[in-house]
Amino acid sequence: FSARDSAPQIDVVQGSSSTTEEAPPTVPDRRAAELEAAAAELKAARARWDDSVKLAKVTPRIQLAGVVTGMQQQAHDLDALIPTLPACPQIAARHLRESQQATLDMLLAFMSSDMEALAQSTKSDPEPPMRSFETALQGCLPG
Repeated sequence: FSARDSAPQIDVVQGSSSTTEEAPPTVPDRRAAELEAAAAELKAARARWDDSVKLAKVTPRIQLAGVVTGMQQQAHDLDALIPTLPACPQIAARHLRESQQATLDMLLAFMSSDMEALAQSTKSDPEPPMRSFETALQGCLPG
């Protein structure tokens, strides 16, 4: 038994690197990651919006001002987010924002007891743009 027999053996392969650094992501991988991140942000915005709509539905008219103020802030936050998104999720986000505005218009008309404004606001249904948001966002995701 010699010292040479107990030494660890190292295989040397021509052309390979011994470092364990990962290569930077490729452009398609980076783009996919950006789209996934944008989609996650928009899905979170949609979930917050849905929660606010549920709250508004169970809030008496006289107490809706605080709920609507919070909803308006969410809409403004989305307005600020849209320009920072990649092109495809921007389109989806604009549909979400259109749906938000239709809902806000109805709530504000309801709060004011303005029947003409309420009738006008109901012509702008928030559901079609919300469906367009879902479809557009799904179309942005890879694979």
